[in-house]
Amino acid sequence: MGGGGNIPKITTESSLHNSHLEIGLIKMDIEGAEIKALLGAKETIYLHRPILIIAIYHNAEQFFDTKELIDSWDLGYSFFIAKLSVFHPTDEVMLFCLPKID
Repeated sequence: MGGGGNIPKITTESSLHNSHLEIGLIKMDIEGAEIKALLGAKETIYLHRPILIIAIYHNAEQFFDTKELIDSWDLGYSFFIAKLSVFHPTDEVMLFCLPKID
């Protein structure tokens, strides 16, 4: 176990660049890096307008800024917040972003 080494980082765009996949859902719970991931997936989100399910409970900035960021892209999303854990008041708060159907 261990051994070190580097793990390459890739963006959503670079991993999907030549694929012909239709992206219908993106779910993120990546320990506070969700805003960075959204910025890295911006082109994919613009192109496909998928449903987004994003954890927003890791810090206050994330809780308040995630919706604001997505809303600033003016893609016509509706937003809902759901708390998935009834036992821990600050855990598992998720932002659901649903694209409005034209």
